Amino acid sequence: MQHISDDVLLQELKRRFEENNRTIAELNEVKEKLLIINQKLSDSEALKSNFLSNIRNEINNPLTAILGIAQYLMGNNKIDTKTVSEMTRMIYAEAFNLDFQLRTIFAAAEIEAGEVYLHISKVDITELILRTVQSFKHIALKKQVEIKCDINLPEQQGQPFLFTTDSEKIHLIFSNLLSNAIEYGQTSDKIDIKVRLQNNNLCISVKDYGIGIDKADHEKIFDRFVQLDHGLTKAHQGHGLGLSVVKNTIEFLEGTLTLESEKNKGCHFLVSIPEAQALDNDESFSLDANEELF
Repeated sequence: MQHISDDVLLQELKRRFEENNRTIAELNEVKEKLLIINQKLSDSEALKSNFLSNIRNEINNPLTAILGIAQYLMGNNKIDTKTVSEMTRMIYAEAFNLDFQLRTIFAAAEIEAGEVYLHISKVDITELILRTVQSFKHIALKKQVEIKCDINLPEQQGQPFLFTTDSEKIHLIFSNLLSNAIEYGQTSDKIDIKVRLQNNNLCISVKDYGIGIDKADHEKIFDRFVQLDHGLTKAHQGHGLGLSVVKNTIEFLEGTLTLESEKNKGCHFLVSIPEAQALDNDESFSLDANEELF
């Protein structure tokens, strides 16, 4: 039997002790990571649960209103023209809201599933922006918000400026930013929209003068299902998907999104989108996200 000196024995015990300490430290580190992951999963589940609750209201409320008004119109033959006109406007407003919410939800689902594709055409940007602004006019009027639109794009031999891109995605980006500006802008205030071409990039600026966003929350607002204003007493509509869809769609188009905002000093979103590579033999062009001509 080999004799082991005290020094060798002490060294071996020291080595094993240090090794045990390292193992314990690694286990503690893994434990901390697991706790963080577990917390994130719990937060995610809570956010999704809150989202489902919100989205149920966002869809059910306009749908219930549409059905109720339509049923009233169907069952009453003695309604005067003024009342019919007012109820028709209400149906349009609720249907528009429902359509906008569903488009955003479907876009978020496509992003989540990795099923986002480009549909490239030559887009009349001026017409797309103006039509989108016009479609939100009834909401802005209700909120007493004035939309000021400044579009300065180069004409091409007397023809409207055409930009090669995906019209549906540009519409999705702009409509969500405009909706956000109207929702969070102050009553009796304005929204400034500027559209320019800079370094061959399409630049869209949307600026409101509303409640603003604290700098500490600038990254948070682009997360899915996140709303800074939440709970049963929240003052603003929405489901926390709009800005995440905007950010992901801009990144898909290889563009950039910049936010300038401080609490109670409004929000300024600046989008920059590079022109897409034209497809071979592609002669289609779009007036807006809903029309494509060949």
